[in-house]
Amino acid sequence: MTQHQVAEPTRRVVLPIEGMTCASCVSTVERAIETVAGVSDVVVNLATETAAVTFAPDGRTVSAMASAVASAGYGTARQDAVLSVPGLADAAAAQRVESALRALDGVGRVEASAEAEQVVLTYMPGAVAIDDMRAAVAEAGYEAREIGGSDTLEAEIERLSRRTEVRRLRRRLIVSGTSAAAIMALMLVPGVERTIGMGWLNAIAMALATPVQFWAARPFYASAWSALKHGTSNMNTLIALGTSVAYGYSAVVTVFG
Repeated sequence: MTQHQVAEPTRRVVLPIEGMTCASCVSTVERAIETVAGVSDVVVNLATETAAVTFAPDGRTVSAMASAVASAGYGTARQDAVLSVPGLADAAAAQRVESALRALDGVGRVEASAEAEQVVLTYMPGAVAIDDMRAAVAEAGYEAREIGGSDTLEAEIERLSRRTEVRRLRRRLIVSGTSAAAIMALMLVPGVERTIGMGWLNAIAMALATPVQFWAARPFYASAWSALKHGTSNMNTLIALGTSVAYGYSAVVTVFG
């Protein structure tokens, strides 16, 4: 008698990945996700900053993927949602709704307020949808609707997130650009080394370069360290190594030379 093996059900999600900058990052993220039990296929796209994953769901697989990506030094984008839940009469009802939403794979923080008849939660887009949340709330005996609309909320969150990142990068650019311009000016001004002396000139250059090396360039060091912890390297490793050698040699010459 021939036995037919029943194919295990699979699910496919597209997770937004943060922090990838090169092909090595792609390989690192792929290997991290592949370590999660139940994952059968992973395709990471650097251009779209996403990971398409096929897996056998067991209830918390997406959360395990997010943890694996985080341990590799990268992030999975999260979004917030606000659900209106009419009839959320007391704390017990709020607790039931919270439990129903937390059971969804891909949902993080959940806070339900019986007084406001609202639920505020954080979720991973691509892993869980607003319709899934509505269905979970319905199973708990209530009806939910998103306040402001899914497209509006997600677009606003994305806009604010990118604005914050741009501000952060602008601050680093201003500091590093100003310091670099000042160092170049000191090098180009005729006779400045005779006026203040080479010792003072080198000390001023070192003082200007230090915040650039260790504050403005901090994201490069963070990414390189994460890659090193997992036995790999990326473009940021080359940047961190090259600039550190140059800075270290110059610092030694300035202090002891």
